[in-house]
Parts: sequence; C-alpha cells; structure tokens
Amino acid sequence: MHILVIGASGRNGQLVVAEALAREHPAHTVTALVRRTSPFPHHHHDERLTVVRGTPLDATAVHEALHASPAAPLPDAIVIALSQRRASDSPFARMSPDASPTLMADALRTILRVVQQTQQQQQQQQQQWRPKLVVNSSQGVGDSWASMTAPVRWLFRWSNMRIALRDHAEVDGLVRSSGLDFVLARPPRLVDGPPPPPPPPPREQQQRHEHGPRHGPRLTVLPDNGEGCGWNPTATRAGLAAWMVDAVEVSTWDGRAPVVIDT
Repeated sequence: MHILVIGASGRNGQLVVAEALAREHPAHTVTALVRRTSPFPHHHHDERLTVVRGTPLDATAVHEALHASPAAPLPDAIVIALSQRRASDSPFARMSPDASPTLMADALRTILRVVQQTQQQQQQQQQQWRPKLVVNSSQGVGDSWASMTAPVRWLFRWSNMRIALRDHAEVDGLVRSSGLDFVLARPPRLVDGPPPPPPPPPREQQQRHEHGPRHGPRLTVLPDNGEGCGWNPTATRAGLAAWMVDAVEVSTWDGRAPVVIDT
C-alpha cells in the first residue's frame, strides 16, 4: 500500500512513518509531508520514502504530496498526525505565537478540497480513487467526553488544552462529512515508551487479518465512547503509531472513532 503521512515531522508522525516502513507483510511505500523548517531524520535513504516539504495549509504542497511518489500514482490512505503547535511540549503551554487555534481543521479543509479536486480529475479519466483517512484525534472528542474523569474534564474546559480539543472536534465533524472511509483514533494522554512488540510470523498475520490487525494488538481498543478506560489511561506514542498503521491495513475500525489505550 502507499501511504501519505500529513504532519510527518511531528513526534507522532515520525513514528507512523517509521512503523509503516518497518513492515514487510505487507510492505508499504510512504510519502511524508513535513514542515520546511523541521528536521526529518528518519529513513532519508529508504527508497520507499518520498519527502515533500510544505504545509498542509497550502493546497499546492498537498497536491504535490499526493502525486510525489514514483512508486504509486496516488495514496491508498492518508494518515493525518497533526497537532496544535505549543510554546513547549507541556500540554498546558500556551499556543505558539504563529499558530492558529483552528490549525488542524484548516489543514483538513485544504486536504479534503485537494482530494475532491483530484477525485474529479480521476473521474474525467474514467478512474476511481477513494483514499482512506486515518486521523490522530483525542479522547474527549464527541461521545468520549464522558469517559474522562471530572478533574481531566475540568482541565480540558479551563486550561489551554481546550483549544486543541475544540480543534479536534471540528476535525471529527469534517472527516465524518467527507464521504471517505475513515478511522479516528482517540488516545488519552500520550506518553513516550518502549516500542510495541515485533509482529507475529506471517502465518499468524494472515490468520488475524480476517478479524483484526495483521500485526496483533498493541493497544486496547475500546468503544467510541471510551467505556471501560479507567481513571488514568495512557497510550504510548509508538503504540498509537502502530495501531494507526494497523487501521490503514484493515477495515476492522472503518467508520469508527475508538478510544485506544495501553493494554
């Protein structure tokens, strides 16, 4: 499969790129859209990776990213790993001075507009193209709000964290109204941690393909409303990246927005 990763220069996006390129059954090619000023150290010499510099707010950059890979005419899936830009890594930090409070939603509008234009061009050539969207969202969006404890809900209401949650909520609505197949990942607090376990052997992967991810569960997948998540759930960034690539490969969670937590 060919995967376009939007937000590939961020912490989560870099892990998604690395995870996708590490897989062999199936193997993937990747186009990474990264900020012009951001370093991108991973896999520079991997022939399966195409790096495009630009911003998802720029339709020209998104169009270039869609068509950049020599390995595939258009991506089978678009993974969106964007986040709000803050002055520091603290979730309570103020917004970066040059960042918009609607950054993610504005970017998604641009992405969807370019996708729709490309679909129209494909139809004129009597070809069909329907990419799948896999989006890094957040617990607290939509019906998962009630799954958070009262202190956490208070933080999301009154701290700077509310800005990102509002943006994620707007993205959620845009994705659902796009007409595309989608998966919205709703992780709780993200933490750094060890990478997920290695994939099972190919025969086991094939057996699991019918019922879930080919590479086995790395995170616990809960209902969209987050029921059963406990009082202080976390998700490792590496585990989330692995699960999002799983969501690209299989249709198990299509049309859903599950809360995903560490097992």
